[in-house]
Amino acid sequence: MKKNLILGLLFLCFSVANVHQALAKKDSIPSYSVNYPIAKQIIQTVSQKFQTSLENFKLRLMAYKNALLKQQVQQYDTLRAQLNALRDPYYQYRIWVCARRMEGKNIYHNYGYNGMNDDSNTCVNGWCQVMAATGVSGLQDLTYGRVYLMNKTIEQEKKKKKPNLSQKIPKYINVENLVGKTDELGFVAIDVDWAKRGDLLVQYYWKQRQKYVFAPQHVSILDRIVNYQNGIYEIRDWHEGIKNFPYVYRTGYNMKSSFNNLLSRKNIYFGYTKERGEERELLGKNKNIYQAFGYFGKKKGKARKIIFELNFARARLVVYNKLFEILVLSS
Repeated sequence: MKKNLILGLLFLCFSVANVHQALAKKDSIPSYSVNYPIAKQIIQTVSQKFQTSLENFKLRLMAYKNALLKQQVQQYDTLRAQLNALRDPYYQYRIWVCARRMEGKNIYHNYGYNGMNDDSNTCVNGWCQVMAATGVSGLQDLTYGRVYLMNKTIEQEKKKKKPNLSQKIPKYINVENLVGKTDELGFVAIDVDWAKRGDLLVQYYWKQRQKYVFAPQHVSILDRIVNYQNGIYEIRDWHEGIKNFPYVYRTGYNMKSSFNNLLSRKNIYFGYTKERGEERELLGKNKNIYQAFGYFGKKKGKARKIIFELNFARARLVVYNKLFEILVLSS
């Protein structure tokens, strides 16, 4: 508004000056001629003042942005600290111990026995066995009996450095079934970058065999998420990374299948966006979309309230950043 008013006044001055100049030529009255050097100096002065005002406005805007965002980030960090304080250190420690014990062992299961061949099998990588081995209430019954091994299998296993003769049969082998029981088991949906050791990290695929579906089909035994602060996240987990390969600790780089462990933000479902099932163009070889479920056990009610506030805090940060970006570009 201020800029338009100044331009309007300048236009009016030039219009009046042109009229006077025309009259001066017609009546030969030189006293009404315009002094152009003075007019030019006025324009330059007004322009400089306007530019100075604009720069001061940008400085004040940036100062306000920094102060506001600092306050919002502090609130966000405080909520994350409160959420992590609800976690069970014993559970996280037991996950590490139980998962490390299985490294180098072959993972056996009843996959395919008695017509139970299901693409959504989640326990091939030992998730249920590790969770049950923690002894944590609510998870210890994830396995119900010993895996049946053939005599030749037992003979071959005994020759290995890390034989596996005591594995349990998983009780919940379907990922959708498992995700449907998350609340019952003490898990609460959280954003992937908030996930910690022992949380559920679910991969959703858009294609299952020849049918185009959007469904959870794999669960990682999560150790931690590494945020590289450039839009890339790395999953570190325990997994049977290659077919017939022993159970290993997998980073984003140390195995042939590790491209699945490097994620862009588009690979991640964020709670405030409500876009988990929307198809999106994903970069790189990893075409999966990930969601996490944090383990909070009996404290899941308190955790759910904090996560609700965290989603609002994250949404505010996104909105404020975009709003200030628009204001700076338009000024």
